[in-house]
Amino acid sequence: MTVVVGDSSVTLEQGGYAFGPRGTPHGFRIDGTKPARVLLMTTGGALADFVLEMSEPADGVTLTEPKDIDVPRLVAAAQKYGMSILGPMPQ
Repeated sequence: MTVVVGDSSVTLEQGGYAFGPRGTPHGFRIDGTKPARVLLMTTGGALADFVLEMSEPADGVTLTEPKDIDVPRLVAAAQKYGMSILGPMPQ
């Protein structure tokens, strides 16, 4: 997984971690072909509410195929919770 925080970029392997301070532009991208498990630790409820709004409940224990991102919905939900979508992740 690649994590970008501000002008820095790091590639994380299993068990790795990164820190992104509040107010610093950041993002992450899964680079491999296998699903990744990510633990996000935040303070306050805005990110949790944003993730909940953008999520779809699982209908079982099997992973579903990824879907295209509904960018207008993503941007609207981010704004609702005080966040900004800055664009695609840098390569």
